[in-house]
Amino acid sequence: MAETERCRALVELREIVDRITPTLSSSRAEQVRWVAGELERAVTYDVLPDGCCQGLGSLFSELSLAWYFRAADADDLRATGRRYTCQPSEHSAAVRRSIVALIASAAGLHPRLPQVPQAPLRDPLTPQQRDAVWRFVSSGVTPTGAKPSSRNVMIRLRAAVGVVMDTGARSGELAAIQLPDLAADLSHVTITRRPQRGARVYTETLPLSQATQGALGQWLDLRDRLVAGLGGSTPTALWVSVCGGGRSHSGTTTARTRPGLPILPDVLRVQYASTIAALNGKHAGDPAWVMLPRRMEVLRRASTPNKHNPAGQAASWSSESNAATAA
Repeated sequence: MAETERCRALVELREIVDRITPTLSSSRAEQVRWVAGELERAVTYDVLPDGCCQGLGSLFSELSLAWYFRAADADDLRATGRRYTCQPSEHSAAVRRSIVALIASAAGLHPRLPQVPQAPLRDPLTPQQRDAVWRFVSSGVTPTGAKPSSRNVMIRLRAAVGVVMDTGARSGELAAIQLPDLAADLSHVTITRRPQRGARVYTETLPLSQATQGALGQWLDLRDRLVAGLGGSTPTALWVSVCGGGRSHSGTTTARTRPGLPILPDVLRVQYASTIAALNGKHAGDPAWVMLPRRMEVLRRASTPNKHNPAGQAASWSSESNAATAA
């Protein structure tokens, strides 16, 4: 590819990015710069076929974008030295396409974009793998390089993992749990089910295992201390931030957090993925260890909610896992 072609495509791309980012929210502008960086690396690394960099028109052609998405969706265009906590996801692929459409539209172009690749379904965790996850989150081990507040993060994550194991809650359903949804003795929880593909929303009350009750009790003690520092009215969300500097969700706005404020569903997903990465790293030298997928969805599909037990009768997804709580 001629150097003049590279320069022409990159100059026009940067001009568009510089023009539109001041009109966008900070998070959207960051996404535009992320995708623009990937496109620049696709040009620089000669990922695209010949003739695809003679300007924005050729850069955003169907052929060029097909090659770009193939490399980007495979995570081959990441910035050098950037640290990722999760594997490439369908969500990232969908955001990538929406940003390409945004940049192209600003340039007066309307290319047809390929569909988001569907990740193959993974088998749910086996009972042995599920118990290994529970023992690890119960051990208090934190990822290498973690902040001092990580112990509190693990207390919260352990309770969240227990709820997922008992109820099969999706991450959004998990994050939506409020304190009134919990029984006073923590024996059961009411989950607002939000099925995919527009199915009817409904509520379901499910018993909680003794292991999860113990984990929730420890988390609620910590949560009380966290929200006490807020002053005024306190949030009713079950899951709140344990340190400042992250992001929380309030209505339709996103704001910087203080300890004790409600968190976004992404927080629990990312922390679960980071913890599973640490668990896999711990067993990296064990030939018998099967690397666990980092998505919380796989844990959810391994859950065994007991819908027929009356509220207050504890579930029991693993006698070994329940015993681990007492340790």
